[in-house]
Amino acid sequence: MVRIEQLRREVKTEIEQLRGEVKTDIEQLRGELRETELRLQKEIQQIRGEVMTAIERSRNTLLMWLIPLMFAQVGALTALVKLL
Repeated sequence: MVRIEQLRREVKTEIEQLRGEVKTDIEQLRGELRETELRLQKEIQQIRGEVMTAIERSRNTLLMWLIPLMFAQVGALTALVKLL
């Protein structure tokens, strides 16, 4: 009977020790997760900025081509109207 009580105490002690280790590991993982989350948020913001810049460049390039083409189209229509 004494041996069983001794084993119970040892098991309880080991369980408490393991709980402490698990809690420490969990807190460490939470910290790493927070760091990763912050790093990813920064990367997302950077990529968003790059995408917005690319969209603006594309828009400006389209306008650069579209406006002269519109004038050329108006000129061509005017010439066609004069021919008729």
